[in-house]
Amino acid sequence: MDYQVLHHSPGRLRLHIHRLRHDRAYGQTLENLVLALPLVLGARLNRLAASLVVHYYTPGLAPGNAEALVAKCLDQADTAHPLVPTEPFPTPSATAIRDWEAEVEAERPPESDWERLGFPLMSLTLALLAAPWEIPPLVVGIAVLAGAWPWLQRTQARWIEEQSISVDLLDTLWLGLHTLNGEFIAPALKTSLVSGRADLRDRRREFSPYPSFLLNSDQGITVERDRERLNLTTVELQPGDRLWIEAGQIIPVDGPIVAGVGMLGLVHQGQTLTTISVKPEQFVYAGSQLLSGQIQVATTRVGWQTRIGLVTELRQAEPVYDSQLAQAQAQFAHQAVLPTLALSGCVLAATGNLAPALAPLQLDFGSGIQLSLRTVFLSALIAAAQAGVYVPSAARLECLAHLQVLVVDQRGLDITPLEMMELECLATDTGLKLFTITGLADVDWLMELDQTRGIGVITGPGQAFDYSPNWLRIFWGSHTIHPQEPEIVVLEPTVRKLHWAITIAHQALARTYQNTALISLPNLIIVAAGVMTGLSPVMNVLTNNATAFLVEFLPQPPFLPPPASRSLLPLPGLGTVAQNLPENEKKVKLS
Repeated sequence: MDYQVLHHSPGRLRLHIHRLRHDRAYGQTLENLVLALPLVLGARLNRLAASLVVHYYTPGLAPGNAEALVAKCLDQADTAHPLVPTEPFPTPSATAIRDWEAEVEAERPPESDWERLGFPLMSLTLALLAAPWEIPPLVVGIAVLAGAWPWLQRTQARWIEEQSISVDLLDTLWLGLHTLNGEFIAPALKTSLVSGRADLRDRRREFSPYPSFLLNSDQGITVERDRERLNLTTVELQPGDRLWIEAGQIIPVDGPIVAGVGMLGLVHQGQTLTTISVKPEQFVYAGSQLLSGQIQVATTRVGWQTRIGLVTELRQAEPVYDSQLAQAQAQFAHQAVLPTLALSGCVLAATGNLAPALAPLQLDFGSGIQLSLRTVFLSALIAAAQAGVYVPSAARLECLAHLQVLVVDQRGLDITPLEMMELECLATDTGLKLFTITGLADVDWLMELDQTRGIGVITGPGQAFDYSPNWLRIFWGSHTIHPQEPEIVVLEPTVRKLHWAITIAHQALARTYQNTALISLPNLIIVAAGVMTGLSPVMNVLTNNATAFLVEFLPQPPFLPPPASRSLLPLPGLGTVAQNLPENEKKVKLS
């Protein structure tokens, strides 16, 4: 049992557990054990930060007892999943100790339905009926502040835990001062709309269970392994096995057809979308159903390494909180709190009126980026996996979008001349510089490039990566994905799939910027109108929540595939990349 207590306050315990980062089964067992404890309100794992956050009922459970119970759960999880030493764990300094999810979406104790929707809706009702029914302002004000209780909690928790202030302080001041000033409708409307969006968000978040046909099979599968015919279940399959699929069976593996023909029903999220005829040399994927005929499939990927398995893992893990763009936005929002308070104070001093002085407290600091994490970024990761390229996190997706130089390391990679020609076309279409590595001298020269980021290196499986750690590694056709090596993997190595993944990354960033503009620009206009003309704060609340709703809940358009290459053959006069380099840069040549 190896863990570190990062923070412990009454009702909330946060641990750093090295093993969570790479052992998914252990993490799932630990989470189930903790949730089964009495007086535990909720638990949340963050694999990227290797952290576990436990919320518990404070009056009934003392902090010391809570830590002891969680430690017992750790012992039970260790017993259920004995540690098999393979590689040394990364040291805490080398892992993401800071939970960036807490910056992007503040961790908070679970709220009951009454706390989330009951108080806000009650306060809004009282605020609207206060005038005609002559409800005492004190009663309405208490109801509004009760609806704003989650903001007060988060502001207090941030100050107690980190002795710092957050954007929640601006919202708390805006809600509290409007309430004290007798303006009840705007703060009540804000708490109701925000709480409603949070409830809708939770209802829309669907837990994706691991596909049952990948875990077990009641019906045996006929498999040829090492020239022996065996009858195995799904969990016993291995890469290299050849299995016969009969009509009506669901394909449990990814791989090419080596014999037979049939009609295949393509399945997406449990629904059959279309049927196609298949024949030898075509790839088929787990989750599809053979409607007629009989085929033999050469297994290349099994279990969670299949496309549908990787998509399920991405849906469950939501590895989007390591986004560099989101981290920069969180830091900017944190640093903008004090200047915003100063601006509000200046407006109050200049006008002597509280209403326009409160308008700057509703400035938006790039919340469109936050809302794009679980929508745009997660959709892009899933779309790339469905297209045949596994991108493990939002940070890798951003690196793919910012790619400027593509390096092909041929020392451990078998690239055909046709694939090299396609890579040249890819570089031409996407504006990338393309180099190839054939020996150590080329590596030494490439390392001297005055560029630390924006470089991606295509390598083969099992090949050593002796480049800068800031460079992006792209596995070409690796048959095994290791959680310890969260790198991009081209599942079936074709240049077209890599091109599609790069296009998806570009579209994801473009949509994120569009979402940010969609929220920020109307917000700036409304805030400026509030300062200069005293526009009603109700308009501010309606505008901010309307644009946030559009960004978060409007159906996302599908990611479009890249257009057909402008050139299937080298363009006349283009030559190779090496031929277009200056004389002192021709050390790295294309074959």
